[in-house]
Amino acid sequence: MSVLVALGVGAAVPAQVACACSCAEVDTAEALRTASAVFEGDVVSSTQPSTGSSDEPIAYTVAVTRIYKGSLPATVVVRSAASEASCGVELKGHVTVFAHGDNDALNATLCSAPVRLNRAELGEGHTPVAVPSAATVTTPAGRTTPAPTTQPTSTEPLLWGGVALLLGAAALVIWLTRRR
Repeated sequence: MSVLVALGVGAAVPAQVACACSCAEVDTAEALRTASAVFEGDVVSSTQPSTGSSDEPIAYTVAVTRIYKGSLPATVVVRSAASEASCGVELKGHVTVFAHGDNDALNATLCSAPVRLNRAELGEGHTPVAVPSAATVTTPAGRTTPAPTTQPTSTEPLLWGGVALLLGAAALVIWLTRRR
């Protein structure tokens, strides 16, 4: 009987939730020192987990607005585990990211960021440098403007169209003269 009472009491007391992720608390200076890239920006898209595994990576596309550490393009992809149980971090809206890895393989975890962010320790930072595409031209004043959209012209389609028109007209004339 005492075993049943013990089981009943054990079932009535809520159990602690097990969490696989355990991070040492770091301050802003330490998180900045250990990260390979620190930046802020706006999350523009993300992938959805497909397997349901807590460690499945989600890819967040972030439009970078300010860089505090590293050299980054204007848009980066940051990966993080799908669940906090696997130290994943969910990125939404305007975010400050402490990431590890190369620009083409950035990762962020709950353990990457400081417990309390001290923006003063980040410094001023800088904006990402936009790389002009082939469709832009830099003016002498240093402004980037769209390049003229002239397409190279080819007379070949016109030539073949004219040949087809002449052959069609000749066939029509021959058909009309034989019909009489």
